[in-house]
Amino acid sequence: MNMLTFFGLGSFALGLIGTILGVVNFARDILSSRVRLRVSCYPLAILQPGNTIKECACVEVVNLGSFPITLKDIVFEPLSERHNRMTMANNGCLNGKHLPVRIEPHDSEQICYFNHEAAATMIKQCRRVVVETACGKLFFSELKKYHDILERCAQNATEAEQAVG
Repeated sequence: MNMLTFFGLGSFALGLIGTILGVVNFARDILSSRVRLRVSCYPLAILQPGNTIKECACVEVVNLGSFPITLKDIVFEPLSERHNRMTMANNGCLNGKHLPVRIEPHDSEQICYFNHEAAATMIKQCRRVVVETACGKLFFSELKKYHDILERCAQNATEAEQAVG
């Protein structure tokens, strides 16, 4: 094998590797430029000064994308009607901000509803939470986990009452 053939094969191999890396990087750029959020809803107990507990309903939104996102609104979709949506006055985020709020990449915000009884009643009548971004994208999260947590808390409370009584 002479040097010219060797350099020709080496150039071909390097060109092939460069092409493959270019295609992979292009695909990664396309996938990372999407708006990606993870939405979850759960009851939250916050320990206050004086060892008091403040209960609230919490909607957590995690930005899984690679650029900042602005949350515009959070609403709840009832079980019976798909087109009507219910909203409840939230008390803002745990860090003191209010909607609309900006979420940096790989960061999260927790939006709280401190009227826990009213929020729990409304969430029992809803099937999912809908989060809308400033760019108009909608993200959904089922409320089944929230319902399961409330059922387990009720079961634990009745079991504790039966054990005491």
